[in-house]
Amino acid sequence: MADLDVSDVLDDPDFNTPITVLSSVEQVGSDGLAVAIEIVPGGVVVMAVVIPDGGRDLIQSSAGDMIQGDITVYTRYPLTTGSRTREPDVVFWNGDSYRIIQAKPWLFGDGYTQAICKLATIEPADPLDTPGVPAPAPGGGFYG
Repeated sequence: MADLDVSDVLDDPDFNTPITVLSSVEQVGSDGLAVAIEIVPGGVVVMAVVIPDGGRDLIQSSAGDMIQGDITVYTRYPLTTGSRTREPDVVFWNGDSYRIIQAKPWLFGDGYTQAICKLATIEPADPLDTPGVPAPAPGGGFYG
């Protein structure tokens, strides 16, 4: 079982999709406040396998409604949860931004990173407005 290498799935166009990774360092400005500076302005587009984790949850509270959602990202690009001088990476996928909350480097085979990302977009995109997602059938629901 130790010889099992599934990292070739990362290069399979049936599974991978482009994501944008935004990495930032933190610097203290002349006013004493921390400022995030993008390492590569606009981010880096890389290929990854993205798996939604449990869908999106509606959290209702007296302060208002909020949507929570997580994704798991598998990519050969190194992702980080941050450090003392670096902000956690942000992944842009399907019109939403996700902050990396856990990153695991897997070093066997060609190597890759597994990252769990939490939805960071305040007003996330409606999945039904996403290209490639089927609209509900006229009879109601996805299956009519």
